[in-house]
Amino acid sequence: MEQIFADNPLKKLSPFLNIKANYLIEIGNDILKMLPKKNEIEFNHFLKTYGYVSLWIFGTYEFIRTTDQYKEKTFKKKLQREIKKFKKQIDTIRITLAKQELPDKKGHMTMEGQSISSITNGDYQFQFKNKPISFKDLLLKFTKLIQLISDEKNNI
Repeated sequence: MEQIFADNPLKKLSPFLNIKANYLIEIGNDILKMLPKKNEIEFNHFLKTYGYVSLWIFGTYEFIRTTDQYKEKTFKKKLQREIKKFKKQIDTIRITLAKQELPDKKGHMTMEGQSISSITNGDYQFQFKNKPISFKDLLLKFTKLIQLISDEKNNI
């Protein structure tokens, strides 16, 4: 049994983290398949994808937050920095979606402050401080981060 957990650092932290990581990647890929390939979207479809993307953001943030708590004991410095960097990026979106506030600003935001800039061409774009953040890019970064975490040479 110990050998099973020794093979993957996520399993060392919790056997369920590895399962969650795999499902977050799978769900993220399923969301990408749901996104429209054209520049038009039906309102109900928009609401459904908005819900799925929001829940993916919340789940991914909680996964990264948990992983970040144990980074000093588990991962080498370079990977610790990558985890922290991704956590900050996903947290920016999480705050806006969960609290309906812009990061660093208290109070409910107006429609002009909403972070969604587009949901077209098979991607979901967020906008923060005039900087676009792509759902595809977030999913790709998360997938690469999980690969780095799973690579034994990046672990203590």
